[in-house]
Amino acid sequence: MLTNNVVQSNTATSGAATGNGGGLYLSNITATLSSNVIATNTAGKGKEGCGGGVYAEGGILTVHDNTVEGNVASTADRGVGGGLRFGGVTYTRTLVTLTGNRIRSNIGSAAATNTAGFRSGAGGLELWLTSGTVNGNTITGNTGATAQAAYCGGVAIHTGSNAAVNFSGNTVAANVAGPDGSAGGGLCLNGATTASGNTIRANRATTTGAGRGGGVALGLGPQGTAVGGPVTLDGNTIQSNTAGATGDGRGGGVYISRQVAPPTASP
Repeated sequence: MLTNNVVQSNTATSGAATGNGGGLYLSNITATLSSNVIATNTAGKGKEGCGGGVYAEGGILTVHDNTVEGNVASTADRGVGGGLRFGGVTYTRTLVTLTGNRIRSNIGSAAATNTAGFRSGAGGLELWLTSGTVNGNTITGNTGATAQAAYCGGVAIHTGSNAAVNFSGNTVAANVAGPDGSAGGGLCLNGATTASGNTIRANRATTTGAGRGGGVALGLGPQGTAVGGPVTLDGNTIQSNTAGATGDGRGGGVYISRQVAPPTASP
């Protein structure tokens, strides 16, 4: 268990290699993170970066009542999961429970350069090929990328074909995906996810030019297009979000792109 620690101003790598986990790196373990402050860490300063504050792949993880603030996935190239990134390519099963965390003012990429094949994004939180529950968190003021088109200012969820996520009772507010051509200001959902009882408010897909999905984008994300099962939206408040700035805007509240299985929505 990691509890009541301050993990601050650390760097995973400054060299020309991918950096994972600026503050913490957890690999295939059972662990609890509770009541920590994880702030102003950077995963990659010379190349790509994932998980500015926390990178975790494999294992069973319980993460509750932490403050994750001001972290950056990359300052030099593509960056994903500015605050937290769960799931990776080494271990195929990651199970996570996130409750009562404050995830704020994190950035996926602070660079104009992107040499990778996918976009930057997921300023606050990314779940990649990960199952679990995300409940009662406050995810605010995060940015997918500051100087390149990006997907997902607040949260990106990609479940794949063997995972499922319950995303409920969270506040996702005042997040921004990125500049012209960005999408998913608050939340991007790919694959089997049930999003219920969330407040998704005052998010923006873009700060300049064209954007898609001010509040929610279905079928888009920094890891590519849709994989896995259907997305269900049930009983959420999706309010005062904005898709485009000075250019074309599509789906101020919700933008739906191609899905492997059709999304369903309940009033």
